[in-house]
Amino acid sequence: MIVVLFRILSQAHAALGQRDQARDACQKSLALYHAQHRTADAERVQRQLDDLDHPPNATQPQPQ
Repeated sequence: MIVVLFRILSQAHAALGQRDQARDACQKSLALYHAQHRTADAERVQRQLDDLDHPPNATQPQPQ
């Protein structure tokens, strides 16, 4: 159940704009999911990590 705690913690940090803390908690949950061979959960967490690096609603620079 610790893995769920890390996942929820990462979401809370992300909501507060604390990307480094969110990434750290997300990586810990990802490692635990991999250790438990929970592939689908690991893939979902990996997508969350990807979103932290490239937020889906980030504004793109406008061409000049």
